Amino acid sequence: MKSTTRAVILIALLLTTGTPSEAYVWTIVGGVVGGVGAFVVGPIVLPAIGFTAAGITAGSTAASMMSVSAIYSGGGVVTGGVVALSQSAGATGAVAVTTAVASAVAGAAGGAAVDALKEE
Repeated sequence: MKSTTRAVILIALLLTTGTPSEAYVWTIVGGVVGGVGAFVVGPIVLPAIGFTAAGITAGSTAASMMSVSAIYSGGGVVTGGVVALSQSAGATGAVAVTTAVASAVAGAAGGAAVDALKEE
C-alpha cells in the first residue's frame, strides 16, 4: 500500500473515530497539504537547484551544498546525508525514502503553519 493511501486512511480513521478538536483537524489538513506539496514539487525543485541525472551541476546551489558538506565532514559527502539523498532523488527522478522524508518534514511544517494561521 502506498504511503499516500495509508495517510488518507489514517486521516479518515482519525476523523471518524471521535470528535477531534478543530485545531487537531487543521493540523492534519496542514500536514496533508505540506506532504502532497513536497511529493509534487520535489521532482521539479531538485533538478532546478542542480541535483540532476547527470550529477551535481557545477556552480549550482547543489554544488555549494556539496562543498559545505564535504568541508564539514572532513573531505567527503556523508552517506545518507541531505546532499547524498537529494542527489539520489535528482538522479532517479524520485526515491521513495527521500520523498517520504521530505513529505514528512513538509507535512510537519504545513501543520505548524496552519496552526499558526488559525491562532491569529
